[in-house]
Amino acid sequence: MSHLKDIEISDKAPRRIGIVASDKRDKSCKVTINDLTKHRKYGKYIRRRTVLHVHDERNEACSGDRVEIAECRPISKTKSWILVNVLKSASGVTHTAVDATGAEAPDIAHAPQVEEETAVDATAQDSEAAEATEESQS
Repeated sequence: MSHLKDIEISDKAPRRIGIVASDKRDKSCKVTINDLTKHRKYGKYIRRRTVLHVHDERNEACSGDRVEIAECRPISKTKSWILVNVLKSASGVTHTAVDATGAEAPDIAHAPQVEEETAVDATAQDSEAAEATEESQS
């Protein structure tokens, strides 16, 4: 869909910061913006939540990420916001990187952190070390 790559974001466009609630759809995510407002009459603080459907062209955002979004022209019936930047990743790992040539690096956010063989070897080494200390103590 080449018409989606022509989306212009004005410098004056409203921008908001929120947390990704769902990223299950392709090129789309749902961002929740939590807000505290004071009741006009009683003065009690009320929690308000706004849920916005956001266009994510490169599927950068994952659930729990803190993102910056900007308002744009309507893309579909419910989407009129576009992802600008992933401010903080929920997993602490950066997502898909795009270099100057436009080639995407592999997504390491969903890669396994520890290989199974390494974990098994580490467990075996720990048990051998424990046995060696028991033998030296007796």
